[in-house]
Amino acid sequence: MVSKRVFDTMWEESDREGMQTTARAGFTLRLEPEINTGLERLSTALRRPKNKLINEAVRMFVAQRSRVVGHELEEIVAGLREYRKWDPDFDDAIGKVAEDEARYGADDPVEGRAYRLDAAGMADPTGIREILNA
Repeated sequence: MVSKRVFDTMWEESDREGMQTTARAGFTLRLEPEINTGLERLSTALRRPKNKLINEAVRMFVAQRSRVVGHELEEIVAGLREYRKWDPDFDDAIGKVAEDEARYGADDPVEGRAYRLDAAGMADPTGIREILNA
């Protein structure tokens, strides 16, 4: 069990780390009965207001979850960087498509026309396949 002196030191350190200059926001919090009972007992035993205990718990939760989420995001970015190494011509391919669009865009015979797709997913500009398969 943590002594009161050690707990007070930990509390002061965590309280200083989490202090902000902005006003505190109030909101309604609905606790499950067993959590509320435990919180009331802890508040009485430690002689600390429930609000302070809740703030400490939420501060620790946010810090811990932020580290986890940050680590997960770093893994995602690392995976994307690996993928880019796996396909080094990706940037060149996009550049080539853009160049071709610019070069042939005005004279592209299919530019701006909507085509129906048949059951096989093939373009059917005249609708002939639909008529034949009817």
